[in-house]
Amino acid sequence: MHLYRSISFLLTSLCVTNAFDDAPLLTVPTLGTLQGRVYQTVGNLQNTPKDYYSYKNIPYAHSVANEKRFTQPILREEQLGTPEDPFNARSSGPLCHQSSLAVEQLNTLSNSTMRDVIGQTLGSLTDAWIDAVVRVISSFVEFEIDPDMTVGEVLDEWLDIQLVVSEDCLHLSVNTPYSPKELESSPKKLPVMFFVHGGAFYMGTQMKMDASRLGDVADVIVVAINYRVGPLGFMCLNTEEAAGNMGMLDMVTALEWVQNNIQHFGGDPNQVTIFGESAGSASIGHLLLSPLTNQADLFSKGIGQSGSAISPWAFDREPNFHAKNIAAKLNCKSQNHTEIVECLRTRNATDITMKHMEYVEEQRAMGSLGFGGTIPCAQTKGEKKFYVEGQHPENILISGNYTKVPIMFGANKHEGSYVYGVVYFDFLVPNNIQNDTEFMRDELVLTLLRAVGISQEYALAQLLEQYFFQEWQMGDLGQMTPGTVDMLSTFFLKASSYKMVQENSKYENSYWYSIEHEASKKSVYNLLFSSDKPAHIDNPGVCHADELMYLFNVNLPLLLCNTADVFGAIAEKLQSCGIENIFECISDLIDPLGPFKAEWGQCFTGKLTQEEEVWSDRIVKMWTNFAKTGNPTPDDVVMDIPKIPAWSWDNPSYIALTKDKGVIKQDYTLTYNDVMSESLTPPPETTPTTSLPEPSSASNIAINIAALLALPFLFILL
Repeated sequence: MHLYRSISFLLTSLCVTNAFDDAPLLTVPTLGTLQGRVYQTVGNLQNTPKDYYSYKNIPYAHSVANEKRFTQPILREEQLGTPEDPFNARSSGPLCHQSSLAVEQLNTLSNSTMRDVIGQTLGSLTDAWIDAVVRVISSFVEFEIDPDMTVGEVLDEWLDIQLVVSEDCLHLSVNTPYSPKELESSPKKLPVMFFVHGGAFYMGTQMKMDASRLGDVADVIVVAINYRVGPLGFMCLNTEEAAGNMGMLDMVTALEWVQNNIQHFGGDPNQVTIFGESAGSASIGHLLLSPLTNQADLFSKGIGQSGSAISPWAFDREPNFHAKNIAAKLNCKSQNHTEIVECLRTRNATDITMKHMEYVEEQRAMGSLGFGGTIPCAQTKGEKKFYVEGQHPENILISGNYTKVPIMFGANKHEGSYVYGVVYFDFLVPNNIQNDTEFMRDELVLTLLRAVGISQEYALAQLLEQYFFQEWQMGDLGQMTPGTVDMLSTFFLKASSYKMVQENSKYENSYWYSIEHEASKKSVYNLLFSSDKPAHIDNPGVCHADELMYLFNVNLPLLLCNTADVFGAIAEKLQSCGIENIFECISDLIDPLGPFKAEWGQCFTGKLTQEEEVWSDRIVKMWTNFAKTGNPTPDDVVMDIPKIPAWSWDNPSYIALTKDKGVIKQDYTLTYNDVMSESLTPPPETTPTTSLPEPSSASNIAINIAALLALPFLFILL
């Protein structure tokens, strides 16, 4: 389950882009000659698509591999290419080592043919059956696949993704609307949007986080970065090397690279907006609060999507404890921290990330958050200190001694749906207490409070039970689920993010948004829990990370929908046909005007519906307006949502982005138990069971088919 969730988190970073037309050559004084690619924006809502020029895999720091593992990044300033031998900036570049990714598996799977993979997944099939399955896949995802293509070839030709994992992963991409020819005439400098990916600080990638949607509505430069994650990026020990916060220092170094180079791509180094989602959002908060960035003029604005530097999972209070425990799993045991680092440098990077995931599982099964050892910390050593010993981001925020810039933070209504899934699979199920009435009634709230670091939790438990639950719900997980989703949303993501806006509003314009419109079928929740659904969540609502499909061209075939439902229908159809009728069945399934394609076509292409395109247009305009002006709805821009006032203690206004347009509301804290309140029904006459039914054979078939059609994406990450 952890492997699949790790894969799924990364998949939120992938999207299908339009075909590339040529290979532009750009000569940059500081970098040399780069060979990039040109693509077109999506043309949302009948907009005319625009050309954008991408330059990827640009190294912004020197190598941090082998003997340089755990060291602080050093800005790279050497020339990369010449006109005769340009630097290849067309490919995505490697992923950083993370979670459960194994180099050997990637290589094996990349070199496997689709025919081999299909046969291994669905069992022994004739070539005719395999050809039929590939035909169905090709029709649904609207990309022609040859059964004898390797998985690597499919991903390269279809998605421009290469299956590579490396410690040398500190690279970034730049997306500009200016052609090399236009840049020669020094055009107007454009706002820069600098994206930091999420992934719980131990996984994630910036692949495909480009300007396909953002550039559709505004001329902006989009930069997206890789940074070290997991123990390789955040192991915090009392030593000059592996001193902690290497991943955060990677971000600072990338911002320094932007200051030195972005003007050559048409960007304005004085108009850099940092934005990120989940751990990326927490990183935005950390970059605001760190003494290292204070007065450094690396950015001018910040956007945080569902996460905060003061979230309970975003700062390590016991970094040495966790680092030593992770190292011990690799037989690197010593009281001398320098010896631990030397020992870990002899270990395979994949082994380090695998053992870290074991540690995460163990910690969560014991009721801990499972983030220890791989998140920002207060450093005791290191030439550059992101946070110094004794500092905590919350204290810095309250003190006001930090980089004060306009910010916009927000959250999705059902953030807790994802957290609930993690709690269910990583804590309740391993301890076999998901059906334990006494635990649900007497211990669940106390356990969650302990997990987020609240002492004397018993003093608060009764108040929280009264706020998030009805008395008759206590003890039954099914009845408690809406309130549990609310509670997890509040404690893990919403309250801490909202606090950033509250405090920063004392100094700069600060805005809060709430995304409350649910897509008809697509949700990142279905991606994260594709083959296993946590009990009692049939409709995940607006889940954690759902906004990414509106900001970026995240056209993930199949995986954003409930695959059991989709492939249950396919399985029934195929089971009703013999081999002699297989092509007739296929014709019915792929008929572009047929009922199946009409209902489920959006799931196979991953494309937004017309209604979702409207939502996307509003969100990308808010983001780009803020990047340009510091105001998501400036007076001189016509939008179909209300003008959003800056938040203040006297007027705590925010925008709720609802299904229709948007509503200006007051005091976001009043919504913390909305999911529970909206779900209330009269108390049941009998207590419903919390146990789950056994899956039917049709469901198992559906899961197998779903796994098969997910393979082109899963191979990137397995």
